Amino acid sequence: MPVIWYIYNGFVMRSIPKEVVIKNSRHFRVFFHDRSFSGPFECKHLKALSISWWDTTLLPLIEANTDSMENLVWKGSPASSPARPTTLSDLDYDLLSRMTCTLEELQLSHWTISSRKFTQLLSSCKRLTRLYLTAVEWVDHDFDPNGLESPTGSPLSLQPSSPQSPQSPSPPISVTDTVYQQQPGQGISDLRLDISVSKEGAFVDLVRSCPDLENFALYSESTQDPRMLVHVLREHCPKLSGIEYVLRFSSALGGYDYMSDSEYSDLILCARQLKTLKIDIPWLDDAMVSALIMQSSTLESLSLRFQMQRSLPMRDADNICKILKYCTRLKNLSIVFSPHSLGRDETLRLFNEPWKCLDLETLELTDVTMAMESVQQGGGGNHDPLNQHPLQPFHWRLGSASRAVPDS
Repeated sequence: MPVIWYIYNGFVMRSIPKEVVIKNSRHFRVFFHDRSFSGPFECKHLKALSISWWDTTLLPLIEANTDSMENLVWKGSPASSPARPTTLSDLDYDLLSRMTCTLEELQLSHWTISSRKFTQLLSSCKRLTRLYLTAVEWVDHDFDPNGLESPTGSPLSLQPSSPQSPQSPSPPISVTDTVYQQQPGQGISDLRLDISVSKEGAFVDLVRSCPDLENFALYSESTQDPRMLVHVLREHCPKLSGIEYVLRFSSALGGYDYMSDSEYSDLILCARQLKTLKIDIPWLDDAMVSALIMQSSTLESLSLRFQMQRSLPMRDADNICKILKYCTRLKNLSIVFSPHSLGRDETLRLFNEPWKCLDLETLELTDVTMAMESVQQGGGGNHDPLNQHPLQPFHWRLGSASRAVPDS
C-alpha cells in the first residue's frame, strides 16, 4: 500500500486533482475531512475519521467503514446550518451502533445528545475506552437530587459546602458490589467533559455508568458541574486515579466561579488512590492541602494553576512547602501563578527547607520572582539600588535527566 495515501487531509491535499484523490482513496486509513471535497471516496478500511462539520454527503463514507472504525471525531453542524439539525438522530445512533465491535475512541462536539439512547449505545460498545464530549446538550436524562447522598448517608446539598465541613472519604467500593456490575459503558477508562452550558443533573447518569473510569477531565465555567459529579465519581468510579479540572471564564459572572476550600478537598478525595491531579484554583488553603497529603502515598503528578492573588501570599507559599514535605512520591510538579507572580519573599520561602520529593523528574515554576543584584564595580562607593536588576516573573523548567551510576 502506498504510504503517501495512508492519511488523507482535505485541507492539506486540497490542490491535488479530485480524480487523483478518488483513484487512490481505497488506500486511505486515516481521514481528516474539512468540507473542501466530499468524494465520492472508495475507502472501505478506515481506522480513524475526523469530521470538522457534519455533511450528509459523507454518509456513504461512514457506512462503508463502520466495520473497521477505531477512532471517530465527529463535530455537528451549527444550529443555524440548514444542512442538518444539531440533534444526534436515530440514523446517527444506528451508524455508531455498527461500530461497537471496533470503536476505541469517540469524540463528539456540538450535538444534542439523548442520555438514554447514548448510554444504551455505550452498553453495546466492546472496545470503547476513551470518550470526549465537548459543547454538547445533554437531554432526556434521569436525575433525582435526593438520590445523591453524602458519605454519611444524608441527602447531598448542591449548595457550596462550608469550609469547616469535615473531610470523611467514603469506604472503598468492591467490584462485587451490585452498583458496579452490569453497567453500560463499563470499558470506558478516560472521560473528558467540556461543558459550555450547565444543566442540573446533566452527565450524572453517564458518569454513574462508567465504573472502570480511571481518568476524568472536566472543563466548565460553573461550579455546579463539579459539585454535582464529585459524589457520583466517589460512589461509582472506584478505579479513578487521575483528575483534571479546568475552570472556564464565565461571561455571565464576568469572572471565574470558584468552589470553596472544602469542595476542592472533596474533589481530590473522590479518588481512592489519586495518581495525577491538574487543577485550577484561586489559591491554596488548608483543607485542600490536607486532602493532597492524604493522597500522598500514591500522588505522582501534580499541577496547580493559581488564578487569584490574595492579600497574604505567604500562606500559599507555606502550604506549597507542606506539599513538598509530605508528598514524597511526586515525579512531576507544575506550579503556575497566573496572572500574577509570586513575590520574592514567598519564592524564597519555597527553598528554605530541603524538599522531600526526591524522585522528582520534572519541575515547572511559572511566574515566581527571582531577585538578582548586580555586582558592585570597584571596592568603594555606596551600593546604588538603581544598579539592581528589577524583579521579574521567572519561568523555570527542569526537565528529566537520566541518572548515571558511576563505576566503582
